[in-house]
Amino acid sequence: MSERYLITPMRNKMERFSGLGVDKTENGTILYGRAPFLGEKAYLHTIYSPLTSEEIDTLEKQIGRKLPGQLADFYRECNGLHYFIDTLTFYGLRSKSGRGADAFYQPYDLRTPNIEERIRVAGDEIIFFAWYDWDGSFVYTKTNDSRIFFCKNDSVTPLKEWSSLRDFLVEESERISSLFDASGRLIDESASTLPA
Repeated sequence: MSERYLITPMRNKMERFSGLGVDKTENGTILYGRAPFLGEKAYLHTIYSPLTSEEIDTLEKQIGRKLPGQLADFYRECNGLHYFIDTLTFYGLRSKSGRGADAFYQPYDLRTPNIEERIRVAGDEIIFFAWYDWDGSFVYTKTNDSRIFFCKNDSVTPLKEWSSLRDFLVEESERISSLFDASGRLIDESASTLPA
């Protein structure tokens, strides 16, 4: 698989906001599109540095599940990301705690939806790896299935599915980007940002 194959659709959309500003932190986090209307240091997009094989092993141990190939490939390309602030957010490995810059620029912890706040009826094969800020809905895959599923935050009943992580990233990068204007503001703040 070529480098950044999976995240290319989303990263290309992020890079379109480079004219608004780009920053790179000491830990390799890249921030695209300054958004002063959200806060002095706010950016529209955040993408975290890729994980090593050892860090992916750590992530699997932390959640007690083996990552399916396409999800492991995703983490080899980036350790999670925030797309249009938190419209769609991918969890990842948090390796530092505290209040310093390195601790701040980390993804939300993959343990949270898979261990600490796991939906009670979720089978062992389910891995939650992303969420939507509109209502806290989740995105998940299964250890033995390449499909990607969208569900509410209290049920694993699929509301939508995609045949692969690549298909999910392509479709969602297009759909979500169409909801925002050139400055990164929602075109219609009352409209849902969830998949239909």
